[in-house]
Amino acid sequence: VTNADAFISIEQKMVDTMIACDTISAVIGRVYAGVLIVSDDSDVIPAVALAGTFAKDTRVRLIQTPNKVGSFDSVLSPLGVESAEYMTG
Repeated sequence: VTNADAFISIEQKMVDTMIACDTISAVIGRVYAGVLIVSDDSDVIPAVALAGTFAKDTRVRLIQTPNKVGSFDSVLSPLGVESAEYMTG
């Protein structure tokens, strides 16, 4: 689904929901060998956790800035979700 398909005007709406749907669909459908989510937004955590739950042969990784990385490891690590940091600057 593109922005033009979903919206009449160009604006950021439902982005978290679309990321969640794409992430879970990719894992359940085993479309890719890995799913990489780059976000500091905690709204993606439930989708990332669910993706980790369903990931059999799919690697799930959450990339965050240094001040956020690891914040949800206690929840995500047992589900097989990896976390890593990206550098800004």
